[in-house]
Amino acid sequence: ALPICLHQYGLYLYSIDGRRVAHFSAYQYALGIKSISWSLSSQFLAVGSYDQKIRLLNNITWKTIGEFTHIKKFEQNDDVVVYKETEKKSSYEEQVTSKFRTKSQYEVQEGSLSLPTLKADLDKPNPKVGVGLMAFSRDSQYLATRNDNMPNAVWIWDVHKLRQSVLLLQASPVTDVSWDPLNPRLAICTGNSKIYMWSPAGCITVDIPNDPLFHAQSIQWNPSGDALALVSRDQFTVCFLTNV
Repeated sequence: ALPICLHQYGLYLYSIDGRRVAHFSAYQYALGIKSISWSLSSQFLAVGSYDQKIRLLNNITWKTIGEFTHIKKFEQNDDVVVYKETEKKSSYEEQVTSKFRTKSQYEVQEGSLSLPTLKADLDKPNPKVGVGLMAFSRDSQYLATRNDNMPNAVWIWDVHKLRQSVLLLQASPVTDVSWDPLNPRLAICTGNSKIYMWSPAGCITVDIPNDPLFHAQSIQWNPSGDALALVSRDQFTVCFLTNV
């Protein structure tokens, strides 16, 4: 799949022998495609755009089967669970014991809320707006996304039901996400000394062992799903999971 996205919206799909299989365009005369992601089953192709929407294409007709929109004002309903990371202020003694780490946990939010939003300068190259990060789960049931002008939020969509399932609202901007290769479990990093995990059972926050000054910028599971590679600006480490 080849996206053409400078001031136009064009997605071209070619077969391995060079034949053009399909062409998709949602609109014209505006910033177009920002990211694309295949599901591991190859059934779905997610197209993220500067208009803050995702178009989900099927691999038979290459037509849109669903459209997901990232909205600023979020009206909660019974189908969507909202988790918000809350940071806890600690006493000096607690900070020394925890090596000056900030404690945090997830709380389930109820009611409507407005998401923190950046004001993008559309006159500059690569404006911070639109869907810049997408990843399908191993079983292709879930799609995790980040809308770049709402960088603190991770949206998890249920592809089978074609609706949003979860919203994770982090205390800091999300830098990377990665799905467990064996289970529907999402790991998240936000440029601090923690990693965050979501599964259908709930959410947890985990301190990166040993070094509180290690700030993870990117994250990747190993093939067996029992370890994570974490990368900071100038270092990397491997964390092994136990009792998970």
